[in-house]
Amino acid sequence: MQLTTRQLRSSYKKLLAVPYVKTDTAARAFRVSAPTIWNSLPSVVKSSSTLVTFNRHLKTFLYCRAF
Repeated sequence: MQLTTRQLRSSYKKLLAVPYVKTDTAARAFRVSAPTIWNSLPSVVKSSSTLVTFNRHLKTFLYCRAF
């Protein structure tokens, strides 16, 4: 097996691993839904440096998505 030293495009995104589940009921569990929702947020929200800026970016994102 040969290892490469190049960076993948997805390696800098810092996505959370979403566990595989077989049923719709299990897909609603926190351990599945939390990383799914986090991964769907734009990078500007996830890369906020403080809680205040995180809240502001999250609120703006959710508002724009709703309307």
